[in-house]
Amino acid sequence: MKTGRIVWVMFVGAGSLIGPAPGMAHTSLEHAVVVGVPRLRWTDVSPSATPTLANLADHGSVGTLSVRSAPAVTCPAEGWLTMGAGTYAAIKNPDQINAQAGCSERPLPKVEIRAPGAHVPAMPAIVSLNENLRFGAKPGWLSASLPCVSAIGSGAALAAASSSGDVRQYAPAFPSDISEFLRRCPA
Repeated sequence: MKTGRIVWVMFVGAGSLIGPAPGMAHTSLEHAVVVGVPRLRWTDVSPSATPTLANLADHGSVGTLSVRSAPAVTCPAEGWLTMGAGTYAAIKNPDQINAQAGCSERPLPKVEIRAPGAHVPAMPAIVSLNENLRFGAKPGWLSASLPCVSAIGSGAALAAASSSGDVRQYAPAFPSDISEFLRRCPA
């Protein structure tokens, strides 16, 4: 398996994200979990190498998303920000990116823990930057669209943050009792 740190975003709430597709019965969303694993490919997932992910893939609803963001080279910060904005988003103005620097000049922003949630202080500046780009990204869209969004890990915090930077429920690492973490958001 490729190296990489697992980060999580949990969307918890009632209703559906966008609404049912034509011909589909309406269902309500209670818990949707998005797992981001940098550099992991489906060919890396197997019962012997990644038994938990393989079990989730066999018994759950899974999909693949390769996030592309505003800059030509997508770094983790843009990928998570794009998830929370619903469309291409940028951490830094794409015109000012040095492609030779890779992701070093575009790290994940600092996350301040404010139990039970967190705060991403850079979020207002990120929102302002994206207002002036051609993509129409609205960082914080996910948080504004659901009654409760929880995050585990700094990347997930960026996706789950409101436009002011607040994350309602946050844990820096996967909690020992995930059921208690999930109960924090009303279903």
